[in-house]
Amino acid sequence: MNRIAYWALPLLMIGALGTSGFAQAAAAQEAKAPEVKWTDTKEYEDYRAVYDEMKDFVKKATLAEKFFVDHPKADPIALTDMYRMLLRSYLNSNNWAKTIETVERASLGPNLTADEKKLNNRIGLVAATNLTPKNNDKIKDYAEKVLKDDPNDLNALVTLSGLLSQSLPAANPAKDAHITKTIEITRQALAVPKPDSVTPAQWNPIQQQLHDTMCLMFLNQTKYSDSIAECQAAIKINPKDAYAYYWIGLSHRAAFIDLNKKYNEAVEKYNAGRTGDPIAVDELKNAMDGALKVATDKLNETLESFAKAAAAGGDAGTQALNEMKKLFQGTPDELNRLIEESKGKLGN
Repeated sequence: MNRIAYWALPLLMIGALGTSGFAQAAAAQEAKAPEVKWTDTKEYEDYRAVYDEMKDFVKKATLAEKFFVDHPKADPIALTDMYRMLLRSYLNSNNWAKTIETVERASLGPNLTADEKKLNNRIGLVAATNLTPKNNDKIKDYAEKVLKDDPNDLNALVTLSGLLSQSLPAANPAKDAHITKTIEITRQALAVPKPDSVTPAQWNPIQQQLHDTMCLMFLNQTKYSDSIAECQAAIKINPKDAYAYYWIGLSHRAAFIDLNKKYNEAVEKYNAGRTGDPIAVDELKNAMDGALKVATDKLNETLESFAKAAAAGGDAGTQALNEMKKLFQGTPDELNRLIEESKGKLGN
């Protein structure tokens, strides 16, 4: 069976770990003006202008940028606090390009702590995932930086899992290595407990996506039992997961192709020996009938999965319907009835 191509999955982030939390962490650094040695009154006034601007973050960022131009040799404490205010301003105004640019200008804040630098990598990841147009290399870079700081960071794991699953190389050995890494990252993400701050409404789609990713990767490895198990885990979360039903159908279809081949071989043996000893002929016929039943049962199982995907709808449903038409041996009306029955089972 040919390797399965990637089928688009959404890239999810956990909203509860988003920009508001980062902005609050950055704001904590602005609790009071630092005790610094001011070069002159103008330097202090320019600092206060940035510090006192509490509402207009675009203006605050503009003033902070100007401070770095006008006072490049200010006290390191003042420069570091100005950098924090600049980063927070771009973050709060959802200026993702400038947020990333500022994260990468960390030298502007000479007194940043190690924890702040780690936080900045997480800010960079959120900014990169929100950046338009998407820059997958930048997302991957920040996700890996965050995971270097904290191997269990859920946002980074979920983001990297989704990103890797969307970018499978076309050929081996790169493809196999990529799939192995995707499974490893996704398995790590599934092992992370739900944070208390994350609601079930946020958590469940993420878990579904992770199981879908595992299902797809195992399908690419032709590990059909593992693939089906992961898709069934996704369906437990969302009984209308069209992708999961579609991929289960592909797994069953692979088994059906093999079983149908065995049935055809049994038919050839029966036809070749049907004029022989009656007992031997009966054995050949029983083997042929048994192979037919097994293949037919697997075909029905395949069609049932594809029908559920078609009933769930969407792009995966369309692909599933196309696969059904290749396998289904009844009339178009019978095919439509099968899909309608599946809609009833899904509650559509």
